[in-house]
Amino acid sequence: TTRHLLQTYKCTLIVPMTIWNKTYFVEIMDGMRQFEPRLFHFCLTATPETLLKRLQQRPCSPQAFAWCCERIERCVTAFQDEMFALQIATDERTPEEIVAEILSVTP
Repeated sequence: TTRHLLQTYKCTLIVPMTIWNKTYFVEIMDGMRQFEPRLFHFCLTATPETLLKRLQQRPCSPQAFAWCCERIERCVTAFQDEMFALQIATDERTPEEIVAEILSVTP
C-alpha cells in the first residue's frame, strides 16, 4: 500500500503507526526501506498520565477505552528501547510544535 501511494501521489507520505512489537516494527520498516531509502522514523512519546488524559477526551465505548488503557504501560516501556531512538516528547506540546521539530531534523 505504501509503495502504491508513493508512486501514485509522488509526495511525502506520513504513516502514523503505533507498533510496539519489535518483530512487527522491523518487518514493516525493512519492507518500506526496500523502496524508500530516505525513510524517517520518529517515535512520538508521552507520559502515561498524558496518554490517559488524551484517551479520556476521545469519544469511544467503555470497552475501547479499557482496551487502550490496558496497553499504556506496555507501549511506554517498549518505546524506551534504542530502536525507537529518535523520540519526540509530545507532552504539553502543540501539533505545530511537533511538526516543526520533525521538519528541523529532516532534509
